[in-house]
Amino acid sequence: MILDQFMINRIEDIADELRKNNTKYYNSVNKRKELSKVLNKFTPIDAKEDVILTVKDIRDFNSLFEHDFNAKSIEEVELYKRGYLDCIAILKGLGVIL
Repeated sequence: MILDQFMINRIEDIADELRKNNTKYYNSVNKRKELSKVLNKFTPIDAKEDVILTVKDIRDFNSLFEHDFNAKSIEEVELYKRGYLDCIAILKGLGVIL
């Protein structure tokens, strides 16, 4: 349980640093949040009714997916790099490597 909380905090810290230091990530995350609010009207889909999308809705969905992809790809690279560096630091701390 302690390890779970450590990992959650570590990931949140990395995301916070990315928002502060990476303009592309910051913009993608903000645009993703903004578009999610706009597109929430489509969340409760009732199977009894057809959903009609306008061209703007389709563009918004495409933009949401693009910004989501951009943010997640930046997160993935940074999490991998930080995980690697943390692993090296732990192994050095344990005296496994010099």
